[in-house]
Amino acid sequence: MTALKGVCRLVVVHQTLKAKRREHAIKRRAFTLIELLVVIAIIAILAAILFPVFSQAREKARQASDLSNMRQLGLATLQYNQDHDEVFCPGVSNIGWWGWGWGMDPGPLVYWPALLLPYVRNAQIFVSPKFALLWNENFAQWVHYGAHGPLVQRLPDGQRALPVSYGAVSAEWFGCWPRTTAPFDSWCGPGGGWFGAFMPGFPWNIEARRAPVTLAMIGKPAETRVIVNAIDSNLKVGGELDIFNDSGQFEWGFTTVAYPQVQQFWWLINMNPPDPDRFAPFLRHVNCTFADGHAKAMRWGYACPHEYSVQDDVSVVPQRCVGR
Repeated sequence: MTALKGVCRLVVVHQTLKAKRREHAIKRRAFTLIELLVVIAIIAILAAILFPVFSQAREKARQASDLSNMRQLGLATLQYNQDHDEVFCPGVSNIGWWGWGWGMDPGPLVYWPALLLPYVRNAQIFVSPKFALLWNENFAQWVHYGAHGPLVQRLPDGQRALPVSYGAVSAEWFGCWPRTTAPFDSWCGPGGGWFGAFMPGFPWNIEARRAPVTLAMIGKPAETRVIVNAIDSNLKVGGELDIFNDSGQFEWGFTTVAYPQVQQFWWLINMNPPDPDRFAPFLRHVNCTFADGHAKAMRWGYACPHEYSVQDDVSVVPQRCVGR
């Protein structure tokens, strides 16, 4: 009987020890509040470090995709040139005339993407993966939407819209700023005459010998920008290019060579002082297609006037561009 009691006592002790060990193991597996706070702090620090890296990587991917689009547009431009006796595509042309009651939908203007579309056969090439300003027909009534075919989108409210992600350089109405050492021009005076490759073939441009622009007219094809990221399809004015003046600001208060990420027309956006993180198309850079067909990223805002002109000239303003 005594032996049986001893055995029972041992069993009880053994079960008690097992229960204590189990309880101890459970306690060992649980985290304390301090340990949880430390882990959360480490995760927060890693997130703060890695999220900008991931965001930058995503932006670089968009830029690479956009640059691929612009290379395709460069090739399409060269193909158009070859089919038209080395004449560049006009940045804009017209069907009918302003004020006439025919040939307009609702306006008369047809932009260069409609002319290059047959060479790429893909309307998505003309839309950047980063941004497109939608020119809806209630506002952009100068556009002939029917002539742009599959380039036109239908908005939820039923309006038609032409998405604009790229601008062709015509510099048709350049004004007196910025200035280059190009020959005398009646529109501005000595040192002000220059124009881009996608010059519209309007009568006044032909009369002034600005149009049509041929490959032979371009002094430095590998250095002349012809298509850039922009929210204006036809870059017709020198003041709307991404050129900082000597004060480090945009002369007109804005540039159309930008992706502002809002559906507003450029003249409604104050871009001074310039913020490259907000307005530059890609990581403080802008993608550019050059007259020889190649494309690459360039620093946003630091272009010089002569880099947009077909003439083999140099800039006289801004000061940083003199003699370049």
